[in-house]
Amino acid sequence: MLLAAGPARAQQAPCSVVANVVAPDPSSLPKGLGVPLSAETWGQVLQAGWAADLTAGNSLQAPAKDLQAGAFVARDKRDFIPIESVETDRGTRRIVFVVDNGEPISLAARQVEAAAVRAVLSSARPEDSFALLTAGGPRVALPLGSSKDAIQAAVDGLPGASLKVREGRAVLKSIIEATTWFGSPQLGDSIFLLARSPKFENSRVDSPVQSALASRRIRLFTLGLYAMDWGSVWSPFIALGDQSGGGWEEVYPLPRKGGAKPASLRAARVHAKLLYEVAAEVYILRLQRTNPDTIIDLRLQDLAKMPWVRVIYPRPLPVCPPPTGGVPLPGQKKK
Repeated sequence: MLLAAGPARAQQAPCSVVANVVAPDPSSLPKGLGVPLSAETWGQVLQAGWAADLTAGNSLQAPAKDLQAGAFVARDKRDFIPIESVETDRGTRRIVFVVDNGEPISLAARQVEAAAVRAVLSSARPEDSFALLTAGGPRVALPLGSSKDAIQAAVDGLPGASLKVREGRAVLKSIIEATTWFGSPQLGDSIFLLARSPKFENSRVDSPVQSALASRRIRLFTLGLYAMDWGSVWSPFIALGDQSGGGWEEVYPLPRKGGAKPASLRAARVHAKLLYEVAAEVYILRLQRTNPDTIIDLRLQDLAKMPWVRVIYPRPLPVCPPPTGGVPLPGQKKK
C-alpha cells in the first residue's frame, strides 16, 4: 500500500504507507479489572475472551484512533527511519464482497453471512461503494456502485442446504477476479471475503492472489465461518490479509443443522463492523524511505500502555525512493 510521490519531487518527498493500529478494547474487559493491564494479564484476558467470543459475540479489539506522529517508529537493518508526518484518512471506500458459494451450505452459515453484510452496509457512509461476487456455484456479480439494498437482497437470497467441506481454489480465483473490478487503484480499496472452506490444496500463501492484491494495492479482510487458526494450521487467508494490510476474524463453531444461535449472529455483526472500521479509517505515514526490511511499530511508551497492540500495513514494503536511472524498455540494455 505504498503511495508514490509526484515525479518532480520523487527524491525529496517522503514515501507514504497506509497503516492501521488495532489494540485490545478496554471497554470489553470483565468488570472488576483495573486498567492499564500488564502484557501478561492482557494475555490471560485475551485467552479467556477468545473463548467468550464463541458464546457471547464479544470483540476484544478496536482500532486505536487519534495517534500522533510521535507515537510511531520505523526502522530497517540500517537504522531508524525518520517519520515526516502522520495523518488520518477517512475518504470514500470501495469494497467488494466475495461470498463462498460453491457447495450447499448450512442455514446457520447463510444467516451469519447475511448478518455480517448487513452490519457493514448499515455502518457504511453514503459515499462508500460496494459490490458482490460469489465464488463457485451459481454466479452472482453486482458491480461497484450497486445499491446496498440489491447487495443485501442477493446475499439474503443465496440458497442453503447441508454443509459440505470442499476445496477452496474457486475462492482464490474469485479474489483475483474481484481485484480487477476496481479499475484505477484508490486509497482504501478492499475485498471482504466471507469464507467457509478450510480445506485447501496446501496452506501456503497463494502467490497469484498475493500478487494481484499487491499490484493493485487492495487489502483483503476475511470473516471465516470456520476455525481459521487451528494450532499450527493456519488458513492462507490469514497470511494474505496480513501481507495486504487487511485482517481477519472468525465466527465458529456453527451448527450443521438449523439456524444460527443469537450469539453467532452477534459475533458476525461485531466482527464485520470491526473489519469495516479498519478499512474505513487509516493512518498515512510519510517516511523518509522504505524497503522490504522496513518495520513500523509504536514507541515503547505507547506499547506499554497498549499491550498486544498491532500495527497493520502491507508487507513487504517496496523500495522508496525508487532507484535512479529508470527501467529499460523490453529488449533495451541498461547502461
